[in-house]
Amino acid sequence: MKVKLKGYDIKNNIIDLPKPLSYEMHFGESGTDIWFSFKFVTEININLVKVDVIKENGKVYSCFVDIIQRNLNKHGDYFFLKVRSFICRIWQNQVRPIEYKNYSVVAMFDKYARPYGVNKLKFNMNKVALSNFYVELGMTPWDVISIYCNKAFNTFPIIDENFELGSYYFPTKPIVFGTDIKYLSLIKLEDRSNIISRVYIKSESGLDFCDYYSDSLAEEVGIDRVRYYKAPKQWSILPNRGAKYLIYEYGKKRFRYEITLLNYIDVYPGMIAKIEGKVESKGNCYINEVHFSFDEKGPITKIILYSNIVK
Repeated sequence: MKVKLKGYDIKNNIIDLPKPLSYEMHFGESGTDIWFSFKFVTEININLVKVDVIKENGKVYSCFVDIIQRNLNKHGDYFFLKVRSFICRIWQNQVRPIEYKNYSVVAMFDKYARPYGVNKLKFNMNKVALSNFYVELGMTPWDVISIYCNKAFNTFPIIDENFELGSYYFPTKPIVFGTDIKYLSLIKLEDRSNIISRVYIKSESGLDFCDYYSDSLAEEVGIDRVRYYKAPKQWSILPNRGAKYLIYEYGKKRFRYEITLLNYIDVYPGMIAKIEGKVESKGNCYINEVHFSFDEKGPITKIILYSNIVK
């Protein structure tokens, strides 16, 4: 996979960038964390503020500069540039607290997704509105989008490779690793270090922290890690949903596979995959992270897949 770079200064004047010696591409969770890192032998112009990363398939990622670095040691004199897609600002920025009445999914999308480069809404837009929706202090645009989609559609959102907002699970034919696509290595992992077994919430009767929501999978393996949860306005009517959301956030990385391939593969977070062969996944997984690197040793792709049913 070859990439082309096009640089700009603060006035949008073009700045030439040399051909990189090596580079990395990272596509992270929910399609909102996208960054690129490049290594050069030529010094980088300090007036650089924006970089377009253009993939072979014509896909363009407009990025801002995160890091300009120079390493001088016995191995040589090298320059490094790390840039991050503008779409990352959807979770880096905070938004103004406000209360909405009869808030439609279209209005939510236009205010909290479209300004950050998301160009299409793939959810059903007909007659979907929440009677009371609270944007609270400290929330990011992605917090607003995630909570809205969870309450209105009972699902978790993702931004796909075309910068479109849709459901976490795409209805696509699974990518098959192990038989169709050979891998160099595979790690099957269950990480229990962050999961929560029970979240206590304020009951509807007014008694504090008597009701609770539990994770049955955590209890099956003897995990006893509890939290006490005061539902914010977002979940005041549905405190159980808020507790469930909290458990999901802590436990979603529990079951996963980590696959390494000796080539580039054009996959993206949210795509469905399964594993066949000596190690098989129990049902479908979804791709959560993709990390590609290219240097003098050749290409390497590392993929992290999550599953809620791995045993």
